[in-house]
Amino acid sequence: MRRKISHFHVADVPGRHQPGTGEINYLNVFRAIAAKGYTGFLGLEMWPTVDPTQAIRESISLLAEATAERR
Repeated sequence: MRRKISHFHVADVPGRHQPGTGEINYLNVFRAIAAKGYTGFLGLEMWPTVDPTQAIRESISLLAEATAERR
């Protein structure tokens, strides 16, 4: 995966909101991406349901939880 993918775009559904607000289990998605050794960019392409800074913090927390096992 590291050789073929260099950037992930993230938005939950429905509504293209921040991870964790919709139907996609982003904790599992982020764990699977980390398990493959991905270390590239992740773009939050979303319409926040809360203050944008809070939405980014929540997204970072979710990503940190998903990758904690790899540290």
